[in-house]
Amino acid sequence: GGLMLSTSNKSEAAVGYTTIYGDMCGGLAVIIDLLKTQVYSVSKWLNKTFRDEIIPYNTINKIPSAELKLNQFDQQSLPPYELVDSVLELQVENHATPKDIFDAIITEEKTIEYLSAHGRNLRADIEKVILMTIAAEHKRQQSPTGLKISHKLFKSGWDMPIAHKMRL
Repeated sequence: GGLMLSTSNKSEAAVGYTTIYGDMCGGLAVIIDLLKTQVYSVSKWLNKTFRDEIIPYNTINKIPSAELKLNQFDQQSLPPYELVDSVLELQVENHATPKDIFDAIITEEKTIEYLSAHGRNLRADIEKVILMTIAAEHKRQQSPTGLKISHKLFKSGWDMPIAHKMRL
């Protein structure tokens, strides 16, 4: 009489960092409408509120990884989730154009800070997130129903064709 829950979150689903027969399995995607940074915030809040280790601290504190290979981490091929989530808020929640996203995030100061902190090009990483979100639509179409807490759940309110050509 149980129901298997999917563990995919909005950030991972957006960029395709989910596996169809792994974290997308289940009858209900409880956290599918929470960005990765929000999942961490909710996890910390649960532990603090209930003064217990509801969510194991080693889960909250470990480096994000799909764990498909030994020593493989999300940030080796994906921008930091803080940037991913910033782009997704604009792209998904606000239907911002790529130009609007670049204009909202990129400043000379932020570009220098980002390069210094991460050794990566800010504009290229923003473009990567936008393109990955477009390319992962086929996976999201196969995900289970989720609980809607934002303005745009991928299953309702988000309408992206699977096959199309988009220029940045």
